[in-house]
Amino acid sequence: MKQVEEYLADFIDYCDTKDANSAWNDLRARILSIAKKTLGISKGSKLKTDKDTSWWSSEVKQALAEKKSSFKKWQESKADLDKTQYMIAKRAAKRAVAIAKASSKNALISRLQNAETDEEIQNGQTTF
Repeated sequence: MKQVEEYLADFIDYCDTKDANSAWNDLRARILSIAKKTLGISKGSKLKTDKDTSWWSSEVKQALAEKKSSFKKWQESKADLDKTQYMIAKRAAKRAVAIAKASSKNALISRLQNAETDEEIQNGQTTF
């Protein structure tokens, strides 16, 4: 931290001879260079940010909530009947998600096929 204070103290003396905009730009550049030296540079997030949620609906939400509650019930009781109910709920949730995704994809395809201008096509495109 002392290095940063010394570095900036030298700069403050240097700034007295400059106008405000150039002093601000120089200060910004120095602060960024100190941060890069001290903290390094991140390569960015590896998370996928273009997730499509157009298929999410109340039916999917309900099926997943039922699956979750069945799982918790089975984990608490360890009973075979509860495991069977969980497996049924799991299949139903998987089916609900697949149906919702397929219908969303079909709606997008029909919207793109019915588009009359290039702008409508560009605005309607999403990842599958």
